[in-house]
Amino acid sequence: MRQISKKILVTLLVFFFSLTLRAELTEDNPYGVSSFDKRVSLTRGSIYPNHTESLILSKDGACKGAKDIWGWTDSNCLAIDKMLLVTAPNVDTVVIEKPINIGYVKYDDWYDSNKDSEISEIVNKIKAQYKVQGQNLGKELEWIKWIVYPTLVEEKNYIYYVYLMRNDGEESTVLESSVFDRKGMIKFAIVTRNLTSESSEFEFRKALENVLDLYTPNQGQSYADYSNGDKVYKYGVIDTVATLAGVDWTKKGKAVAAGIDKDWIYVDTSKQSQHKVYIGEKSISINQKDSRKVNFWMMVQYGQKQAEIINSAKAYFTGDCKNSRVQINRLIAFTGEYLTGEDKLAPISKEWLEVPPSSLYGSLLRYACSALGKI
Repeated sequence: MRQISKKILVTLLVFFFSLTLRAELTEDNPYGVSSFDKRVSLTRGSIYPNHTESLILSKDGACKGAKDIWGWTDSNCLAIDKMLLVTAPNVDTVVIEKPINIGYVKYDDWYDSNKDSEISEIVNKIKAQYKVQGQNLGKELEWIKWIVYPTLVEEKNYIYYVYLMRNDGEESTVLESSVFDRKGMIKFAIVTRNLTSESSEFEFRKALENVLDLYTPNQGQSYADYSNGDKVYKYGVIDTVATLAGVDWTKKGKAVAAGIDKDWIYVDTSKQSQHKVYIGEKSISINQKDSRKVNFWMMVQYGQKQAEIINSAKAYFTGDCKNSRVQINRLIAFTGEYLTGEDKLAPISKEWLEVPPSSLYGSLLRYACSALGKI
């Protein structure tokens, strides 16, 4: 069975963000940088300073900095809860994402005998997506090896890993962690300084915990506050490794578990998005009115309900391969997950939308055009 994931990974950890940002600061302070010297509220918790050099970026400044320095888009910025600089020794940048409300995560499956083989499958997904990202960006991107194998720290209710990746020959480490709470998980992406592929697991974990120790969940929202009747995430903690890495895990991914037809191929969540996006592989066809264009269906499973009642949706697109633009011809919203429940035809504008190749719609278009040999 051919499963191709086209998710475009946003590689965070290639350059030191704070050093680059500081070099570009002007008297106008375009990134809204200020001292991180007091408690700051987050969506479902708060974070406290514990380092005299710590800085914090404003909401707009964090987005502008991420776009200017990392090449993010506005859609990527939606996931940022706070961005901090130099919060602890050996820590350059911390991006705290908004909570992913998947439900209370139980740890039972972490001790299954097939855990390692399942993590290997997730690695294959990461490798495939780096390859696609490299093709889109004209670079050679490669997942190399684990520096710290995915580790569940039950006593502190977080999971983390560190791996080595290569970007056009330059190696860098990727440190990512999720803190579990009563309603789901909160992702911390960390750019380290002074740590390399030769650094020990102890050094990486110490740098991480120096950050996580600054975080406090809101009262009644910690992992220990779970109560009977709370929503429980039914896919297990191993599935959250894939979520943390920003990949859709085909074997135990939500779409398969929900009984979605295998012809829906996972494409893109732009890493910072909480939503899951799929393309209907068998729906891809040449446009009958213009052979230079393609038609296809896409599906989105929202990470959070839209307008209080919408959990998922599908849309029918026409794509212009030559001019990198799309047109939405039909949009159907559903009250249930993965196109279940009541459906309703949503209003749309059929104007053509220009889409950058690295954007979510750009990824959909590239997949469809590639499938039909149009690019």
